[in-house]
Amino acid sequence: MSEAQGDALAAQQAEIVLAEQPDHPHARRIRAPLRWRAGDQAGARDDLQAYQRQVPDPRVQVRELEWRREAGETEPWKGFAFTTGATDAHGYYLAGLALHEFIEREPASAAALRPQVRLAWQTGLARFEQYFATGEGGYDDADPHVYSLLCDRLARELVEPAERDERIALHQRGIAVSDFLDHWIDLLDCHDEAGQPQQVVQVAGDVLNRYPLERHAGQIAWVFSRLIDAWRKIGGTEAMTAARAAIAHMDARLDALPVEERSEAAHPMAHARSHFATLLGASAPAMEPRERALALDEIEALQQRALQIEDATLYAAFGHIWRGLGENDRALALFERAISLSEGDPADQAPLWAQRAAIRLDNGEHARALADYDAAFAVRDEWEPQVWLQAAQAALGMSRRETALGHFRRAREQGAGQGRARALYQTVERALKATRPAWKLWGV
Repeated sequence: MSEAQGDALAAQQAEIVLAEQPDHPHARRIRAPLRWRAGDQAGARDDLQAYQRQVPDPRVQVRELEWRREAGETEPWKGFAFTTGATDAHGYYLAGLALHEFIEREPASAAALRPQVRLAWQTGLARFEQYFATGEGGYDDADPHVYSLLCDRLARELVEPAERDERIALHQRGIAVSDFLDHWIDLLDCHDEAGQPQQVVQVAGDVLNRYPLERHAGQIAWVFSRLIDAWRKIGGTEAMTAARAAIAHMDARLDALPVEERSEAAHPMAHARSHFATLLGASAPAMEPRERALALDEIEALQQRALQIEDATLYAAFGHIWRGLGENDRALALFERAISLSEGDPADQAPLWAQRAAIRLDNGEHARALADYDAAFAVRDEWEPQVWLQAAQAALGMSRRETALGHFRRAREQGAGQGRARALYQTVERALKATRPAWKLWGV
């Protein structure tokens, strides 16, 4: 049976019912899209409205919103509000998804409709939990997988710091009824955003113990990367020892897997190596000479393996490591490659230009450094005070005092005179005072 034949049969059956019951809700609902496709927009919308007067249905509300958009209405989302009278938990989940997709197609509707997405999923969650508590509801309301998906989607709508506890609780409820791995991924994000690396270590460890690597190689390897990054943030000898042992153990597990699974894990493992190398690099200056030499060799080996993946983030990470160790020439080559790999994306290139500029400044290449700073500042306006101060130094090196003064003032507005950049702030301040005009007796 073709689509047209199916439509004709459905319309015929709906008409039979409506001949006896003109406002039969489900016959009206069935006939509405058939009339819409046939070009009878007014009739289709009348059918939907007749259905909704009798049956609260959030999915049909989104369908009607789509039809109004297709009909050319200006801002049809104004005044849109989900009914809270439906009893179908799964229906609220699907309605929220449909409305989310509508927002992606019509970004101007986000402010009006995002609260409704959250309302749909909160209402669906309440219906599910009512079913779990009382047993009253439909067949779909008993599906723990859909409940878990709903917990995950609602949790990801809670982006404010004050909502973090609720977001974590939703993921924990979802984890209790399913093996949906995405709950754990967002849990890692929650604890990372809260600055809780110890909690990241705990959650990542739970994932690694719970899920088989051979079934989820790519996702598990990303979790593992987050684990190493958490140890990087914790720092210290114990974290370094644990990270080294963990990488060796994960490499051994991956070596036992088929090539396809190893390939899935290659990219996240490269990031794990860069995180461990960063931890080593931060610890190296305090090491004894022999230990430091071994650490540098280890960083070199980690870089060699990690950079088999052509990723600008990885090249930049190792560039930061070598720059922190005073190896400017090595760092510069890595930043150059990162810039090349980010070609066409100025937002990604801007921080890399700033890093290259800092190295050029160290090398006394003031004109090239200032050109990089200018390019970076043209892309975005928010930078750390140290970056503005370094740009001021580059401008002073070119005898462009007014430019330097502007950058210095930006740093001062951000409190550079009191923070980590205080020493550099004082250096630039002295340089500006040394170049001020004869008539200027105070200030910079």
